[in-house]
Amino acid sequence: MCNKHGVSLVEVLFSLVIISLVGVALLQTSVVSMRANVRDALRNEAINIAAERAAELQSLFFSESSLAWDPRLNATAALVPDLDPIPPGLPNNHIIRRRIGNVLVDFTRRRNITDIPAGVPSLKQITIQVEWFSSGQLFNYSTTSLYKRSK
Repeated sequence: MCNKHGVSLVEVLFSLVIISLVGVALLQTSVVSMRANVRDALRNEAINIAAERAAELQSLFFSESSLAWDPRLNATAALVPDLDPIPPGLPNNHIIRRRIGNVLVDFTRRRNITDIPAGVPSLKQITIQVEWFSSGQLFNYSTTSLYKRSK
């Protein structure tokens, strides 16, 4: 493509177009990767919030000073607000604000505690659900655990 006089203007423009297309493709790939990283970081934070709360509820159930179940937790209901502590009559949700990178994200945590089987207070099923918004879309994570009171 080269002659004695060097590279023509058409060849230079063609090379710039190819380099630009490759650059745009690489840029788009990096944007998709960054969005996936943020989504994963938010999901991991939701998992941590649910795991922390499950551990707190387990310690309420099996405190070393008393093996009696915390009476505030015996009410059975659909997914209800999960509050720290769990006093009656508070709002419908419990919002936890966490900083992920440079962004503050609000996570809403709810819980459901039921007797398994119904009416047997020595075995509880605990479901903890965490919801959050990201890029205008609602996401949620839910975990369920069984806890048995030892006698």
